[in-house]
Amino acid sequence: MTFVALKVIPAAYLASAYQLRLFQREVQSLAKMQHSNIATLFEAGTTEEGQHYFAMELVVGAALLEAIKLRRQADDDRGGAQ
Repeated sequence: MTFVALKVIPAAYLASAYQLRLFQREVQSLAKMQHSNIATLFEAGTTEEGQHYFAMELVVGAALLEAIKLRRQADDDRGGAQ
């Protein structure tokens, strides 16, 4: 069994054309990138109900924002960035 991370636009029927373009750009960008530190895109599309989605490799670990907060806290504990 393969687990994936699924990204959708909440309430896609209310998404603006601009939001849809940004979402599609993210899909296209991710599809072009191949690197061991970047999640692999498996599939992208739109459901029959109009819900836009993409499925990508699930990477288990801390969220980026959490990692940044932890790094800043460590820097502060040492008296600032070095």
